[in-house]
Amino acid sequence: MDRPRPALLEWDGRLTLKDRVGWKVDAMALFWTLDRLGYRRGGFVEADIFKLYNKVFPGTGILASIGITGSCVPASSEPVALKGLRFFGVGGAEPGKPTALVMRDVPPVVLAEAFADYVAAAGKGSGFDLGWKQWSAGG
Repeated sequence: MDRPRPALLEWDGRLTLKDRVGWKVDAMALFWTLDRLGYRRGGFVEADIFKLYNKVFPGTGILASIGITGSCVPASSEPVALKGLRFFGVGGAEPGKPTALVMRDVPPVVLAEAFADYVAAAGKGSGFDLGWKQWSAGG
C-alpha cells in the first residue's frame, strides 16, 4: 500500500491535524474524491451549506471528520479550503452525541487511513493558498 502515513508521536495529544489547512480544492473534485472514499456531507450550518465530510469506521466506534470552509448542496465548481482532520467517538453513553478524541486514542490503522484520505483530498487541489481566509466562505 503506497499511502502516506502520519508521524504518530508528533500528533499524539492533538485534537485536530492541521497540516493541510488552507489547501484550496474545487468543491466538486473534493466531493467526488471523498464520496469514493466513503465520506458523507455533514456539519450543515444552513439548509444547503455544510462544513464537514464524515466517515464512520465500522466496528471501531470512530468517526473521522474533514473540515472545510463551506460548500453548497448541490456541489458546484467553487473553491473551498481544507480546515483539518478530527476524530470522534460515536455510539457511546450518549448516542448521537460524538466525543472528540485526541490522536493517541485513535487506533493507528484508522488514523493512517483517514490521514491518507485527507492527503488524497488535498492532492485534488492546487495546494496551499496564502489568502484562503479572504476568499473562502467562513475561513
